[in-house]
Amino acid sequence: MAPFRSKKLDLSCYVNIRNIRDHTKRKVYEKFESERQALRYIIRNTTLPQRARACIDAGKGRGVLVSTTLDLSIIKMFRLKSSSLPPDPEFPADLEKLGYQINEKDQIRSIKKPDQEFHYFISKNERVLEKQREAMDICIRNNLLPRFHASGLHTTRLPLTTGPLDPHIPILTTPNLSNAKRVILYIGENNQDLGILAYRIIGREGLAKGSVLDFAAAAKDTGNRIGGRGDGDIWDNNDTALVFANLGQLIWHRRGQKALSIRSWDALPRKTGVGAPLRLDAKENRVVGHENQTAHVASVFEFLKGAMAEGAKVDVVGLAEGAEEVLRYLDKAWEGWKGKLGAMVTGMGYNFPLDLEVGDQGFKEWIGMRARTYIIHPDPVGIPLSGRSLTGCNVFSSGESQYTECIIPKAHAAMLDFLKMAHEVPGYEEPMMRVNSDEDGGDRPLVSWVGGGQDGGPNITLSVRPLVDTQPVSGVVGEIEGETEGGVEGNGDEIVE
Repeated sequence: MAPFRSKKLDLSCYVNIRNIRDHTKRKVYEKFESERQALRYIIRNTTLPQRARACIDAGKGRGVLVSTTLDLSIIKMFRLKSSSLPPDPEFPADLEKLGYQINEKDQIRSIKKPDQEFHYFISKNERVLEKQREAMDICIRNNLLPRFHASGLHTTRLPLTTGPLDPHIPILTTPNLSNAKRVILYIGENNQDLGILAYRIIGREGLAKGSVLDFAAAAKDTGNRIGGRGDGDIWDNNDTALVFANLGQLIWHRRGQKALSIRSWDALPRKTGVGAPLRLDAKENRVVGHENQTAHVASVFEFLKGAMAEGAKVDVVGLAEGAEEVLRYLDKAWEGWKGKLGAMVTGMGYNFPLDLEVGDQGFKEWIGMRARTYIIHPDPVGIPLSGRSLTGCNVFSSGESQYTECIIPKAHAAMLDFLKMAHEVPGYEEPMMRVNSDEDGGDRPLVSWVGGGQDGGPNITLSVRPLVDTQPVSGVVGEIEGETEGGVEGNGDEIVE
């Protein structure tokens, strides 16, 4: 303890060697207590990388390095070579070798236990879990990509001038984009791979339901078919085209020559099982025009300007971060897009405060007349909810009570039906709907419709109560007071359907 001993002692007691040693220890403890507590926190923080925790957690020390006050056993940890550290776990990107298969219901299930879903927690080692999950995700993507192409969803590289080995971001488009009268643009979350809506749904309900396959099939049915047979013919002769942006895979992997999500990037092979992830270079690992999600959304809209037919309308479906980026982009570029947009639907985990993000008054008015929001709520799909004062448009239940990523798989049919209605009905405007919050009491919120959009119309008050077995398509569906076969009785002869 001599190196730490104060040059001037501030002792008021009898001075002997024991008191001096005790005084020195107390001073040292006082000086390094905050650092000690910080290191203890790192050791116990399970959210940190294993290597960061391993380099600190060395157990009970048997000595102290004078210049750094580090435990000698910690110094030994820093001196370990890569060959003496645990290897990075490896899992084959093969469904059968992982012990799984796709059953007749399009579900991924265990080969040994056909009723068992994907088992994630096979180890307490976070790196093992991460690598196994990525191997399964690769299997899912490899299975879905040919199915995307077979259903008429082709891969388009952005920027358009890039080759297959050049840095690019892939998106999915249908072949009728250049002649369709209507384009549906989907922009999802920033943590999902191309064409994936929710791995959670894929694991539980099936690959088509958790990907854009079911979405695309529903969009075909809501499009105006001219004729033709087969998937390719249907798109070639369909008035509705689809574009799926890729907000999740914005990292360019030079060695693999492909775009990756941040989760796939972190799962790339490392030197050891406790090694740090590969360093992201702000220039080399990014694609020009798609450096971040804001730039990607802007680039996709610019791509649409040159790719879609003259006079075509764009309907937007946005989810979470994708919806927010769309709102911010259109707020700035409203003058150039206000005549080209048809309608918009957003999926949110909360009521998005429109006034905080959108400043253009014309865009705000358009949202109130031509947009809807579906939020996390346990009620059946399409039940009206409160929140218009925040979102600027009518709010509905998505039928999903927990996860934002599950909103589209559960509510896309209702969303597409609304977009179709807004496209086909000339001059359609959403009626202003005010819903009392659940705190006001009653079995269901009181719904007040004001017909005719912003210009007003017949005032009709409805009391809506959800029916569990009801499968609503759009608008208000449920048990309605004053209900008739053809609609809802209103003031005088007015009827709302």
